Amino acid sequence: MSYERAGLPFKATCVTLAQYMSQVERDTFDEWAYSKSREMLFYLICNPARTKEQIGLARWPDASSAQLYDNFRIILHFLRNALGRPEWVVFEGGLYAFNCSMRYWFDVEAFEFDLSLAQLALEKAEPQAALAADYLDRATSLYDGDFLDGAEAEWCSLLREDLLRKVLQALVARGGLFFEAGDYVRATEVYSRTIAKDGYLEAAHRGLMRCLARQGELKPGAAPLSLPGRAADRGAR
Repeated sequence: MSYERAGLPFKATCVTLAQYMSQVERDTFDEWAYSKSREMLFYLICNPARTKEQIGLARWPDASSAQLYDNFRIILHFLRNALGRPEWVVFEGGLYAFNCSMRYWFDVEAFEFDLSLAQLALEKAEPQAALAADYLDRATSLYDGDFLDGAEAEWCSLLREDLLRKVLQALVARGGLFFEAGDYVRATEVYSRTIAKDGYLEAAHRGLMRCLARQGELKPGAAPLSLPGRAADRGAR
């Protein structure tokens, strides 16, 4: 069974649940309800079944019991209306959950699945570089932007950082495969792309230096490329 992509970045992604972001008229909701119900959707997709209290603690840690009740009721109402079918969010045994049994496609899941397949290809007794490269390309092509960029909830920030870490690792691995295949130009492009996302990543800088050296653009014995300011401080953290 295949699902078409909605062409949306990690900041707003779900198919066929992309209806929620792209086909539902945004002006039917006020800005607060729109943003909060969007976050609720992705919280439920990215987490196992949770109680109302657990969801409230993650979403509104400073809210009183009364505020939590009101926020939850209003946001869940908006979310179910936006999705068009209430069964997208199920309630069983005191727990709320996203209904994964329904037909949908979520780019974060696809991203992590492709990364796992790439890792398996590289870990074989005889590593399958071409297959791994294909899966790495598929995974990194899905990363069009940071997950729910701008959302400040802790659960969201942690997931955003984890996904960024994974795409950086994938890019470094892809650059390494290009290098091993002797394609130093494309390896340079990938390492440069990685450094643009995180200028402190030493593995990407080392890879870029190796590529430049092979292309004759870096003289033997040249000083290492300098990392952006405060690199040492970041490494200490």
